[in-house]
Amino acid sequence: MHCAYLVLVSSLLVVTSFAFVAPKCRSHEVYKSCGTCEPSCEDLKPVCFEGCGLEGCYCEEGYVRTFSGRCVLPSECGSPDPPQTNNVTCGEHETFTNCGNCEQMCENPWGAPGQACPYACGQMCICQEGYVRDWDMKCIKKDECTPHPECAHVTCPSGTRCVWAPQLCTQWDCPQVVCMPPYVDH
Repeated sequence: MHCAYLVLVSSLLVVTSFAFVAPKCRSHEVYKSCGTCEPSCEDLKPVCFEGCGLEGCYCEEGYVRTFSGRCVLPSECGSPDPPQTNNVTCGEHETFTNCGNCEQMCENPWGAPGQACPYACGQMCICQEGYVRDWDMKCIKKDECTPHPECAHVTCPSGTRCVWAPQLCTQWDCPQVVCMPPYVDH
C-alpha cells in the first residue's frame, strides 16, 4: 500500500510540474490559446477565418495593432513613415517589404479560397507577383504547386480531397492534413 501511494503521489507531482502558465502580455493585450487575427491600424476590419489559429498575445477588444506592434485605440493610429530596409537580402523570386503580413501559399489552410493573416505587419521578404510559397517556403509559380507532402500518406474517401489543415499539437506526430469535400465558390 505504501508503494502504491508513493507512485500515485510522484505521478501527481510530475503531472502538476507541467502546468501551463500563460505568457505575460504587454499593455492592452490578452493571451489567447486559440486566436485567429486582429484588427490593425493598416486593416481595421480584417477578414479572419473561424477556428483555431495561433496562440499568443492579441489586442484587447476595441484596440488595434500599430505598425510597431503596440495595441492602441483606433483613434490613436497615426501614419508614420515605415522603417527603412536594413540591407536585407531576399531569396530567389522574393522582394522586400516594410509591411508584409500575409502571403499566398500553394494551398490555404483547410482548402479555403481566402487566407488568414497575422495581426500585425512587419519587415519581411515576400514572394514576387505571380509567385506563391511552396511547402519548403520557397517562392514558385502557382502552377508548380503540389499537394501537401503529408497527403501522399493519406487515402481520402470518395468525394473528398486531402487539404492542409495546420493545427497546434500536443504530440510530436499530429497530422497537418484532413480529408474534406472540395471547396465550392458560391
